[in-house]
Amino acid sequence: MSSKKEFVNIGGMKTLLEIISENVRFYRKKTGLSQLKMAYQIEIAPSYLAEIERGKQYPSLKILEKISNYFGIEPYKLLYPMENSKKDNSAETIQTLRLLKQDINEIIDNKIFNSLQLNSEKTS
Repeated sequence: MSSKKEFVNIGGMKTLLEIISENVRFYRKKTGLSQLKMAYQIEIAPSYLAEIERGKQYPSLKILEKISNYFGIEPYKLLYPMENSKKDNSAETIQTLRLLKQDINEIIDNKIFNSLQLNSEKTS
């Protein structure tokens, strides 16, 4: 008999362990860090972080707090399904797209202006 507890996924709902692991992995990848660098930054063993992300180990409350502080989020955000975590980025994504649109419009306007300027120089 194994001493490791196994949690059964009932009715298609994700277990808390699955939710935490997906969210930790999501936020880590969002920052572009490797597991090794993140583990070093929050002062935990890389193997412990890997087990958390694989859904093999629950983080302690202290580690959950370290992780959330590192990402600058409230700890409860690591406890909700990923769909909620992704929605948190919607305002940021919209703002990024708006800035990108402004940059593209500015580039287009500059190209049109430069083109008109070249054409007027050629006709003079």
